[in-house]
Amino acid sequence: MKYTIPEYTQKILQALNDAGFEAYVVGGAVRDLLLCVPPGDFDVASNARPEEVSAVCKKEGWHTVDNLGRNFGCVVAVVGGVPTEITTFRSESYGSDAHRPEEVVYCHTLRGDLSRRDFTVNAMAMDLDGNVYDYHNGREDLQNRILRTVGDAQKRYSEDALRMLRACRFVGQLGFDYKQDSGVLPPFGEENTPY
Repeated sequence: MKYTIPEYTQKILQALNDAGFEAYVVGGAVRDLLLCVPPGDFDVASNARPEEVSAVCKKEGWHTVDNLGRNFGCVVAVVGGVPTEITTFRSESYGSDAHRPEEVVYCHTLRGDLSRRDFTVNAMAMDLDGNVYDYHNGREDLQNRILRTVGDAQKRYSEDALRMLRACRFVGQLGFDYKQDSGVLPPFGEENTPY
């Protein structure tokens, strides 16, 4: 099956690849492409640092949104009139604010970047050729219509409490069953549960 990545996103991936960097479509867009649902937007992750992404964008003549998300490793490039977030591979640590990371540390691998994400179905990447990178069995969970956290659910939810609301939203939108082993939340849709 051939997945369709829009031309403006292909240009970003190609330009970063041509400059010697890895670049992938990540997150919800990959999930939606695999479900044959048109993605709302396309986010890109790369091993290029923000200053390197900005240099590639400048060389290509693309406008970038300055000082937006730089401290989170994110550059917003406008290509073909469409803004796209290009984020450096990273990991995060959280402090007292359970929504905003206290510290963002760049990591060197796609696997490391995908390991910080919320749910397995959102922790996949796709390259320019349509190859899918799935280190957390997200494809299998998509096929089985299961929503589960990447790694320990307690840790994922303590990092960002909004992930619990996202879980409810995804279960409602996608019609998936919620499943986890740690018991932080009961499975959605089961008898005698609040969901």
